[in-house]
Amino acid sequence: MKVSENGKQLIIRHEGIRLEPYLDSVGIPTIGIGNTFYEDGTKVTMEDPPITQERVYELFDIILKPFEDKLNELIKVEITQNMYDACLDLIYNIGAHNFANSTLLKLLNKGNYKMASEQFEVWDVAAHKVIPGLEKRRLEEKTLFLS
Repeated sequence: MKVSENGKQLIIRHEGIRLEPYLDSVGIPTIGIGNTFYEDGTKVTMEDPPITQERVYELFDIILKPFEDKLNELIKVEITQNMYDACLDLIYNIGAHNFANSTLLKLLNKGNYKMASEQFEVWDVAAHKVIPGLEKRRLEEKTLFLS
């Protein structure tokens, strides 16, 4: 599967677009649409120059592809486009390693879609505290997953 335009817009809406480096909610240098690294694997630093709007979308498409590939590798059951887009938003935000080891994925691969959907809410914490923006994001992912 591939992310839909709706799925891309979900990620963009949650991550935002920033042309200059900034520190995310846990202090990690980030740029573009939630990018913490560039296509060559180099980590974003606070000293990096601003990027253009065109570069933001170029980088987003490049960085998004490995997340799509990983999601396709990890999910072993039939899912809808909305389920895929919700899971892609989550994996993009929490990382492939965390998603691969998640209870959400285990339940999903057992075909227990309802219980899997409940697991989105587990991922609303950063730096050991609940983040309101993540609470909202996880609820939106769960709603999309179930629709």
